[in-house]
Amino acid sequence: MRDDRSVVVAVCDDNQNIAQQLCDNFAPDAAVLPDLTAVLGFDVDAVVIASPTACHYQQISSVIESGRHVLAEKPLARTHEEIRQLIALSKRHPETVCVLGYQRRFWRNYQFLREQAQSRALGPIVAVTFVNCERWEPTIKGTWRDEPASNFGGFLGDAGSHKLDAILFTTGLQPHDLFARCQSGRSHVEVSASISGMFQGDIPFTLAFTGNAHHYYEELLIHCENGDLILRNDNVFIAQQNKLTQVDLPANESGPQSISNPVTGMLDVLTTDAENPSPFSSALPVLEMTQAVLDSSASKGLVELARPE
Repeated sequence: MRDDRSVVVAVCDDNQNIAQQLCDNFAPDAAVLPDLTAVLGFDVDAVVIASPTACHYQQISSVIESGRHVLAEKPLARTHEEIRQLIALSKRHPETVCVLGYQRRFWRNYQFLREQAQSRALGPIVAVTFVNCERWEPTIKGTWRDEPASNFGGFLGDAGSHKLDAILFTTGLQPHDLFARCQSGRSHVEVSASISGMFQGDIPFTLAFTGNAHHYYEELLIHCENGDLILRNDNVFIAQQNKLTQVDLPANESGPQSISNPVTGMLDVLTTDAENPSPFSSALPVLEMTQAVLDSSASKGLVELARPE
């Protein structure tokens, strides 16, 4: 999807053939540059970071310090300390717009769930249930995603980070404690995770992530006192008294083909007074929850999370 508010002027990748293919397919007039240093010497206003996670900290830091706006693919960085430093750096440069690519924050279906849940339209939340399965494991063989040093948390830390963020974003809740078990399947990183715990306020949650399934499925159920808010493969429903009613939302504003996404969201922030819905600070709760899951699985015990600052 093109947006007249922006133009791609340069592309870089360690593999020049890949960079050239991107230009040929999406931006034939863009320059193919050898590295980020060359990009930052070019006339650009904003940079999109879509490299392996291990590269993020140094690359994002360089972009912010150069005075450019940045849209970073998730996860923001590999470690708690790196993420904290990037959040602090973004705050020291308030004139620089820093957006993290949690695309579900920009979709109308998740925004609707957030509005309903946090306004208590169906009463207070009493429980949260989530199921996600994907054919992810076969796609990572031979890539950096199958290397523990590069892909913290495996499926949960990679594709699953979008889902963890979406749960926290829609409910407004923070986990108090959790118990989890993870398995690696045939990979070197975690492929599945079964998680149960309590959000603050004694609200139970149950989450299941399966990265070695044979199809894609995603379902989020926010159980409230007077009804359930349900998201099933991007479709939203409200359940009350055993009756399921689908919510009519614009089809082109939700899901992978949505006209609302991190790129358009960043342009909204740059060209209007729009609030940044996905600041770098949103990365920290996701990392902390992912770390708690891995710690619980390793220790086979309950892990308590620190209260939010």
